[in-house]
Amino acid sequence: MTTTTRKVDEQRSELLEELDSCLDRGRTLPARWYFDDDVLDLERQFVFRRTWQLVREVAPLDEPGDCLTDVVAGVPIVIVRGKDDELRGFVNVCRHRGHVVVGGCGNRTSLQCPYHAWTYGLDGQLRAAPRSDAEPGFDRGEHPLLPVQVAKWGPLLFANLDVAAPSFGDQFGELRAVARKRELELEGMTHRSAEAWDFAANWKVFYDNSAECYHCPTIHPTFAKGYGVGVEEYVLESHDAFVYHRSPVKQGGDESTTHDWEMYSAWPNWSIAIGGSSRVAFVYSFSPVDPGHAQIFTHVLADPKVSDEDAADEMEWWRHIVLDEDRLACESVQIGLGSNQIKDGPLLLNSEHIIQSFQSNLRSALRGSIGDTGGLAMQGLSSTG
Repeated sequence: MTTTTRKVDEQRSELLEELDSCLDRGRTLPARWYFDDDVLDLERQFVFRRTWQLVREVAPLDEPGDCLTDVVAGVPIVIVRGKDDELRGFVNVCRHRGHVVVGGCGNRTSLQCPYHAWTYGLDGQLRAAPRSDAEPGFDRGEHPLLPVQVAKWGPLLFANLDVAAPSFGDQFGELRAVARKRELELEGMTHRSAEAWDFAANWKVFYDNSAECYHCPTIHPTFAKGYGVGVEEYVLESHDAFVYHRSPVKQGGDESTTHDWEMYSAWPNWSIAIGGSSRVAFVYSFSPVDPGHAQIFTHVLADPKVSDEDAADEMEWWRHIVLDEDRLACESVQIGLGSNQIKDGPLLLNSEHIIQSFQSNLRSALRGSIGDTGGLAMQGLSSTG
């Protein structure tokens, strides 16, 4: 076992002891989990690099050679339609000296690194490496691009850096079935816009906030006028890989609001929200930038019959709820936690039990397996040049 692996295991053991204590006592995570660099490093390794993440770029990728690039959990990736019509994902890092292979979107016949012209096929296999013929024993077959799992849902793409993780269909089949039953069909929607917002708060502060409506009467007074937010009204259903939220429309409320507020919150950090009208959906993720900052990225999808103007109006409402109201609350929480004046706090489990469910998922993710440093080390990225 290497020194690095030993250090990772020691850090994980310490965090798991703290997490077990929080779960046993019904407490929030320790305050330091929201501003500690070591905690975030482990989360990147054992959470974000092992789970399905929302891809920020959108492109049809219908034709062979169509591709796009993004960065997932700090790792550059490329998604490409192969000549055999298969959609594939790869770590967008050259196996030679680590240069990013391709940038942007478009259509390509191959994936060529601009540094030394190592050239990969659309299937990720190394096809050419200039001057390698002069190297005894050099085998192109030993240096393909590292694979990444990819999936498509409607116009959106998802990626998982862990090739051993359950497929998107296996993990989120129930989510898609529940959404379909509630008449949410992403397959029939078109992509209208996307927007990124920066928050001065840890990503888990935003998750904790979105996991309950206990804060709705005070933080979202306009929302609370139009939707039921009481304990007996607001529905929270915990499933294996997601949490379903529903807030019923109040009788006599805003006439433009015709649909219950619904949200499908998927482990660990992306959600689908429906409000006002069932014909517009917000698919968003919240990802860490550093321990004290996160970025919220939102895709707006809509039924083809919805005008761009109406979709933009719904987006403005969403921006007000999330950006103006939730951001202020989350950033205030971050300031308080960062003062290091409280160790943790009590959870009111009749209203905040989903936060405890999140803690359980986090515990399972951090446990991993002994001697496992997490993420792409499992695929051998640490051995690339």
